[in-house]
Amino acid sequence: PYHGADGRPNEDASIVEFDETNLFSLHRHAGWDGVEEGPRFNIGLQYALMGDDGTSFTAAIGQVRRFADIDSFGAGAGLDGSASDFVGAWSLAIPDFGRVAHRMRVSDDFELDRNEVYAAIDWRDATLAGSYIYLNRDAVSGEDRHEAAAEGWYRFSDRWSVGAELRRDLEANDWVRTQGMVRFANECADLEFQAGRRFTGTDDAPPSTYVGFRVRLRALSDESERSRMARSSRCTPQVARGAGAGDAGDR
Repeated sequence: PYHGADGRPNEDASIVEFDETNLFSLHRHAGWDGVEEGPRFNIGLQYALMGDDGTSFTAAIGQVRRFADIDSFGAGAGLDGSASDFVGAWSLAIPDFGRVAHRMRVSDDFELDRNEVYAAIDWRDATLAGSYIYLNRDAVSGEDRHEAAAEGWYRFSDRWSVGAELRRDLEANDWVRTQGMVRFANECADLEFQAGRRFTGTDDAPPSTYVGFRVRLRALSDESERSRMARSSRCTPQVARGAGAGDAGDR
């Protein structure tokens, strides 16, 4: 049904991120207080090309259409009215060389309300990555977000790497963060030391210099990473093929 502004409190769903990944979702709000009113239908096209050498290309575009105007999401979400913004994305990945991805949201008058570009290049022992982000103001922040970032890593041995990261606010024309990293990695874990400067702040948290240490255990990572590491890692529990229940307990 169409419920309009019925005065119900919305405490956990103020921010809505609309993109091609949730174009066909039944619930697009971040929390459960938000309700998308009225009937609607979604239109989308998706294309994928997978090469024998591992090269892949994907593209998607879509929009939400309604029979009447609604006001369930607030300014900047791109979902109010009788027609949503157009959402689209494409990506290209070439094994052992690099990858690039572009995500966008375009309004009815063909203005970019969201523009994100990510790219990375692998060259010998070095990896260079960069990103560009523009997000229009929403009901919570009230300000546009316009940033560029770059990150680089150089592996000078099988275990040790050094890296650096830069992030700049293009709207305010000021730095957001700079940091350097040193990483030790083996088949069991990644150990990373970080030191940098955070230039943004508030009254309670002024700009500051920081140091940090991060540990990532590969055997406790996501399912795809565990599946990949299980074939070669000494740190991932393995059971021999054809082993019985009693044998598996001993391994």
